Amino acid sequence: MNNKTKSRRLRFRNILLLWLVGLAGQLCWNLENQWFNTFVYAEVGPFPQIVNAMVAVSAIATTFATFFFGTLSDRAGKRKPFISIGYIIWGIFTIAFGLTGLLSKFTMNIWALATVIVLADTVMSFFGSMGNDAGFNAWTADLISDDNKGAIGTALAVQPVIGTIIGTVLGGILIEAFGYIAFFSMMGGFVSLIGVLSLFLLKDSPKLEPSKRGSFWRQFAEAFNFKYFFSQKELVLVNVVAAIYFIGFNVYFVHIGNLFISNYGFNAGDAGIIQGIGLIIAILFTIPGSRLINRGKSPRVALISILMTIVGLIYLGLIGGYHDPANLFGAKNLPLLLGVIVVGAGYILIMQTLGVWSKVLYPVGSKGQFEGLRIIFFVLIPMVLGSSISQPIIRHFGIETVVEVLEDGTKVMGYIPTEALFYFASIIMVLALIPLIFLRKEYYKRMRNTKISEAVSAAKEELGVDELYYTTPTPVFDKQKRHINFGYATDMSFVFDKKLVKKPLRLKEWDFYQIQHGRYVVQLTLGHIAYAQNIAINLIDLEGEETYSASVVKLFKGAKSITMPTDPSVDNEIHYTDTKKKVDLHYVTKGRIRHLYGSMVNEKGVTFKVDVKLERLENHDAMVINTPFEDSLYHFYLNYKIGNLRASGTFSMDDLAFTFDPKVDFGLLDWGRGVWPFHEVWYWGQVNDYLADGRMINLNLGYGFGNLEAASENMMIIDGKAYKLGRLYIENDVTLDYMADWIIKSDDGKIDLVMKTIYDRYSDNDFKVIFMKCHQVYGRYYGTITLDDGTVVELTGQQGFFERSHNKW
Repeated sequence: MNNKTKSRRLRFRNILLLWLVGLAGQLCWNLENQWFNTFVYAEVGPFPQIVNAMVAVSAIATTFATFFFGTLSDRAGKRKPFISIGYIIWGIFTIAFGLTGLLSKFTMNIWALATVIVLADTVMSFFGSMGNDAGFNAWTADLISDDNKGAIGTALAVQPVIGTIIGTVLGGILIEAFGYIAFFSMMGGFVSLIGVLSLFLLKDSPKLEPSKRGSFWRQFAEAFNFKYFFSQKELVLVNVVAAIYFIGFNVYFVHIGNLFISNYGFNAGDAGIIQGIGLIIAILFTIPGSRLINRGKSPRVALISILMTIVGLIYLGLIGGYHDPANLFGAKNLPLLLGVIVVGAGYILIMQTLGVWSKVLYPVGSKGQFEGLRIIFFVLIPMVLGSSISQPIIRHFGIETVVEVLEDGTKVMGYIPTEALFYFASIIMVLALIPLIFLRKEYYKRMRNTKISEAVSAAKEELGVDELYYTTPTPVFDKQKRHINFGYATDMSFVFDKKLVKKPLRLKEWDFYQIQHGRYVVQLTLGHIAYAQNIAINLIDLEGEETYSASVVKLFKGAKSITMPTDPSVDNEIHYTDTKKKVDLHYVTKGRIRHLYGSMVNEKGVTFKVDVKLERLENHDAMVINTPFEDSLYHFYLNYKIGNLRASGTFSMDDLAFTFDPKVDFGLLDWGRGVWPFHEVWYWGQVNDYLADGRMINLNLGYGFGNLEAASENMMIIDGKAYKLGRLYIENDVTLDYMADWIIKSDDGKIDLVMKTIYDRYSDNDFKVIFMKCHQVYGRYYGTITLDDGTVVELTGQQGFFERSHNKW
């Protein structure tokens, strides 16, 4: 036998078991959700409170069992024993539940009988969860891959429907023919038989390994570490959408059997046939649903499913009185059947979509435990809240009926459900659309990130490099205005065509210059967005720990149109003037010289004047990076930074004036163009100085902005030659104290720096809707950087800064 044939047989066996074990479980869950409730009405009376108590308590038992056995399963690195043993015991207690019907033959108090029934259901649910939720569902999560997620998703979505169809149609017929006890005994025996068969046929995934983290109870408690769970934003939103949808679902579905039988007058068999036929037709919707899911359209499928359910429920409410229990296949029952089809299709699609969606996001090694978290949102919360909501609805809008008259003449009242449940359920499901909006954004961000990773990995593998490096003219966008060609360069190799920016009203452009002169730092900023401008001159006194500013910020209509250059390395000129604000600034680039001159007057009447020339040395490298973002194909960040620009000229602020010395004073240009998410945080650091041996150093460090898989912006330029550095991080939490030492490390261990802080220049431009907040902390750098060839560069107190910028703009 060759490996290929063996592989096929293994795949076939998994498919067979996926359907066989899955369907058996869904048949038993349908038994509980559908016929246990009608059993209560038939054997005890029309008491929705008993049904609701049974639903809520069993949901709690199900959730605990999933966490408990899920943890055991993860630690053991096995699913099979939990599936097999769980199914066998599940079937036994299903039979035991049916036998509680014998107690009704005795003169037993109604509420005592109700207690026994609720307890029996709870025990059955506990072991059902062991076999199905903690065992089988975790086993399917182990099997899921990108290639089969549509097929598995379809199976998992269709199985509850097939289980409902078979359970309702066959169940109704068998109950009519043999009664509840015989029906429960047959179904329980079938589930136990599947458990026995799984002992011999089922195999765990070869990828599954034991995952032990401390003691059992410590690992069990990890499942309740919601801090980690809530850090997984997409997974949280999937579960929130599911919880809201299934709260609405449980408002009506728990009572739909009693609605059809006790209100509409259908017998159990006919009620099952109507629901069964409707769901059979609804299954057809899984075919296009599976195709859309495999094409990466899960949010669209979820939206369609929720809208279909809402429309179907409202429709069922409107035509509720239009039925004919005496003529099952009569035309008068067609509107009812149509409503079941629409609602059923919505239910199938949401199961198909959210079931696989959540499983794909489970962390490796904790899939069993995360099934417990799924049960909280898919089962526990919906069942407890759904049943709690439905009870007052039935009592207020239901049909009141006398169940029993006690010896003292007191009437024991029961309540039969009505179509009001459909209306309230639809209102709840509308709320599921709100988190779906945010879920869609997170989903496409992940899909975009995956595509970026795949494209970058393929390019790196083909070129045999760690980061993507460009040396020839390379476009930033394709003809469809999508962002392409992620990576870095040491000159302006990226061709930026502003006409190809997909979202021009969100384009951010700035030219930022910084010039050092001993204790003083001069900054000139020209920032432009379609709806805002920021023009500023700052003088920073590091010894005096003071910042003096002249700035103009204009929003919306007040913002003037400025033509910003698309290439910082070629000749260009920007002239900004505003006589009312007393601003006149020129940025002129010609050859290797950048001439910055002009003046501004601040609100205190202080005049800032600058006339400086910054010279780029011959063949001096720059740091250029083209960065993508996960959330959109059209978001990008193109950044050009160059330091060691020799400064000459003058600066004055009223009586304070000084002259720049090109031998010791360096300038820096930070040129940026981009469209990115509204809310971002980034870190950026610079050193623009001399090393102890007299060589020039321009060190650029940064992280946190965009997807950096193609390249980081970390680069050291010594005497004009660039050396690429690895990815870095700040080891300590500087947000606790910005004036503490900044400990700077890299993933490869080659960067080992400390910045001893001098001054925190904090700026806070807060306009409520938008804001720009930045801690630009100046200091002196100490430590070492090891280059790829083993050369160690030591920093011995060179002046620089590191900033944390938090923006919504």
